[in-house]
Amino acid sequence: MIIYKYKVSPKKNSSSVAKNLLTSSYITRPKQFILLNILCYFKNDTIWRSILDIPNELQVKYLSASSEESDGDIYGIIYGGQHRLFCATTVKYKNDIKVVIFLVDTGSEMTFLSEEVLDKFGIYSERPFQVQINSRRVTVMRSHLHFKDISVLGMGFLTLYADLYLCSCNSNFVLKFNQNVLQCWWCIN
Repeated sequence: MIIYKYKVSPKKNSSSVAKNLLTSSYITRPKQFILLNILCYFKNDTIWRSILDIPNELQVKYLSASSEESDGDIYGIIYGGQHRLFCATTVKYKNDIKVVIFLVDTGSEMTFLSEEVLDKFGIYSERPFQVQINSRRVTVMRSHLHFKDISVLGMGFLTLYADLYLCSCNSNFVLKFNQNVLQCWWCIN
């Protein structure tokens, strides 16, 4: 077991869960170390909720094995003061299927998988490679820099496969696949 020592000052607007995690002198599990990095990335959110709440809010067990791939619409949440979009769906590599949480980033053309996800699949490539996300083949890369601990669903995937619909009244969104009934305003005119 690796022990990471961190002394970090809590931010003023942080929740008690995040404050307890940030002020811990010793973080003994690598998963907590990864969550600390993610918490630091989200420190500027004006509405601070623990990143640990995302799997609960999405009602999934992060990185759990799945017997079959998802292939329907993906429902997600709008999270924090920066209104970030998070969702969960399956990722398949070879014959292994896992439930992965994604940050939907309309500013990223590429889709990225976090180091933790790649380690669970046994993938150690630094070059782009193919996986299936929600039963759709896509080229992905290893997450890097400040996103290394977050899987990112980029516009390359969205423009090929899905339409994004936001519902601000309940902080949810949906990625609709094979949408033939509704057309966007530009398609109608």
